[in-house]
Amino acid sequence: MRNPLHDVLEKPPVAFPGHRYLNNIFHEALQQASQSLARLVDRKIGVDQYALRVIRGESFFDCFENQLEQSYFASIQKIDEMFGSNVVLLVSEQDGSMLYRLLTGEHSNTNDGISKEMVNGIGELNNILGSAFINSLANFLQMTIQSAIPLNTFDMLGAILQGIVLQDEYLNKQMLFAHAVIRDADTKSFTVRLIILSDWKRFGRILDRV
Repeated sequence: MRNPLHDVLEKPPVAFPGHRYLNNIFHEALQQASQSLARLVDRKIGVDQYALRVIRGESFFDCFENQLEQSYFASIQKIDEMFGSNVVLLVSEQDGSMLYRLLTGEHSNTNDGISKEMVNGIGELNNILGSAFINSLANFLQMTIQSAIPLNTFDMLGAILQGIVLQDEYLNKQMLFAHAVIRDADTKSFTVRLIILSDWKRFGRILDRV
């Protein structure tokens, strides 16, 4: 089935000097994130899909129309205000149960309900995966970048995305959208989606100074 994101994503503009560094920054960050996850669960982890595009907030939201009522674990980490960015970790209900068991060694079954420990346990991954992006960006810009404590939740995907897009006023703005699908490379037992959303104009202005 064709991914609807392919129909709305635009390539980042190339009219500023920092553009040539974009792919390197995000590719390195997402690779570091997958390697961190591999060490945590002691499994071979691969990045199946990778995208770096500019997209309008309203189009991004519409792409998930058929999944909005599905339940997801989510962790949202805000990056330094001047970037207008969020690092978002998404894990489906079923995959989250599997991943939690791998991380803790504890038995978990979503049929028994979603516990606060499961939500926070999976959310802790964003401290690790999200920091890979932040460190990569900070090293490139040679500056200190602060991030907030991740907000961890379990909710329908529609509510999660609405909170991100509307709260940060992305709806009518162009966003820089970096997206990776990270999965267990051998048994395919779980999939993690790591999404980085940034206000394109603000992010672009910072890179333009480099």
